[in-house]
Amino acid sequence: MIAEYSKVLIKSTNRIGTVVEFDDRKAGAIHLIELTDTDSDDRMVWADADDLEELPPDVFPAIDEP
Repeated sequence: MIAEYSKVLIKSTNRIGTVVEFDDRKAGAIHLIELTDTDSDDRMVWADADDLEELPPDVFPAIDEP
C-alpha cells in the first residue's frame, strides 16, 4: 500500500520520487510526489494513485566510524 514517504515510480512519465502528501477525500486518491531521480529537474507533481508503482525503499549502508 502506498503511504507517505513511499518511493514510487510514476508510470506515465517514468520518473521516480517520494510521496510527500496525499489527498484521498475523493474516489480516486491523488498523491503529491517529490521527484528525486535527477538533480537538474527536482520538483513536485500530483499523480493519480493508479499511475503509481511502489518501489522498494533505498537502503544505505551504515557508516563505520574509526
